[in-house]
Amino acid sequence: MLDPDRKPLKAARKARCPICRKPAVAAHKPFCSERCRQVDLNRWLGEQYRIPTDEPGAPDDEEGGGRW
Repeated sequence: MLDPDRKPLKAARKARCPICRKPAVAAHKPFCSERCRQVDLNRWLGEQYRIPTDEPGAPDDEEGGGRW
């Protein structure tokens, strides 16, 4: 049986901004501010977020490996 005084797991945890770890704000969720949203976007556009792989890299277009 569930304890009525026990809070659900989701309610017990407070969402934190993935950039600065401050509490998240609903208007910018999952971030705390517009600044942290922009920092995250800049990291995506700068290709700083990558998934590691063992596959060899693709040939560069300068070497004539491209299809165009």
